[in-house]
Amino acid sequence: MTSTPNIPPAEAAALIQGELHRGRSAFQADLWVVDWRGRAAVYKDFSRRPAPIRATWGRIVAGRETRALEALGGMEGLPRLLARVGKSGFIMERIEARRLPKDDDPPPPPIYFERAEALIGAMHERGVAHGDLRRKNLFIDDGARPWVIDFGTAVVREAGLAGAVSRFLFERVALADRLKLARLQGEYLPDSLSDEQRRAIARTPFYFRLGQWFRHRIVRPLKPRRRRRLWRRLRRRLKSKSR
Repeated sequence: MTSTPNIPPAEAAALIQGELHRGRSAFQADLWVVDWRGRAAVYKDFSRRPAPIRATWGRIVAGRETRALEALGGMEGLPRLLARVGKSGFIMERIEARRLPKDDDPPPPPIYFERAEALIGAMHERGVAHGDLRRKNLFIDDGARPWVIDFGTAVVREAGLAGAVSRFLFERVALADRLKLARLQGEYLPDSLSDEQRRAIARTPFYFRLGQWFRHRIVRPLKPRRRRRLWRRLRRRLKSKSR
C-alpha cells in the first residue's frame, strides 16, 4: 500500500482555488476546493479554529477521518484520501454527487438504498463503522449510486488486546449505521422496508433512542441557524398575539 503523503499547511494553502463550505462553529472545519495535481479536490482544514480546539478536537477529527479513509482506500462510493496536511487537516477526492433530496423533493429510487446497504456492509467488513449516517453525509450521483462522506465519528476496528475497546465500540456503531440507514429509507420509501428492517427498527436499543432525543431536543436548538429560526418564529407569534 502506498503511504499517504503529509504536506505542510502552507503548501496546502497555496493550492486553494475557492471556498466550498465555511465552518459555522468553533468545532467545524472549513472546506476548500484545491487543485491537487491537476484535478479538483477538497481540503478539510481546522487552521481557523481557536488554538486549543485546533490542537485537540481538530487533531482528533482529522485523525479519525484519515485512518478510516486509509482503511477504506479504493472502495467505490467513498472519497479517496490524497494527502494529510499537518496534524489537523487533509485533502481528499472531490466527489461528483449531490446530497439526498429534501422531504418535498422526489425520493431516491429503491435501488439506491439497496446499494447503500451493500456499501455500508462492505465498510463494516473492512472494519470501519461510520457513526453519523444522515442525509447530510449521504450523497447520490447521476447513476443512483450512493456516496458516503464525513468520517469524523468513525470507529476503526483494531486487532489484539489493545483493540478490545475499539471492537466493542465498532459493533455498536455498526449497528447504529444499519439502523440509521433503515430509518432513512423508511422516511423516503416506507413501503420498501423489509420485515427484518422493521423488526430491527422496533427493537432499537434505548441508548440509541436517548441519543436521538438528545440530538433533536438539545443539540439542534443550540445550533446558530436553528436558534435564529426559533427566535424568528417566536417573534412572529408575539406579534400575532399583540394584534
